[in-house]
Amino acid sequence: MRAGTIHTYTTARNGDQQSLVFHLAGELLGLDGFDNQIHSCSAVVLETTSICQLAVSDLHSLCLRIEGLQRQLVSFQTIYSGQLVNARWHYPHLHDRQK
Repeated sequence: MRAGTIHTYTTARNGDQQSLVFHLAGELLGLDGFDNQIHSCSAVVLETTSICQLAVSDLHSLCLRIEGLQRQLVSFQTIYSGQLVNARWHYPHLHDRQK
């Protein structure tokens, strides 16, 4: 994300929303769907926002060229996955977006 703010959240079957993250400029979004191409949360833009899309193949190439990038991405993905698990633990009726 180049500029702006985006809020990610999950939605329970009863329609209640559980906040996950407020993303700021410079942060990556969408890594929750990296391995299975299915995103487990929704996002809403909170202000004028500029984003750019990065293909998985381009991300792979960058990981090969930039030392430590792959480790940072895995760390980020682990933290983000933990937030999703935590939200589901606190909110057991969250809708499974994969169905």
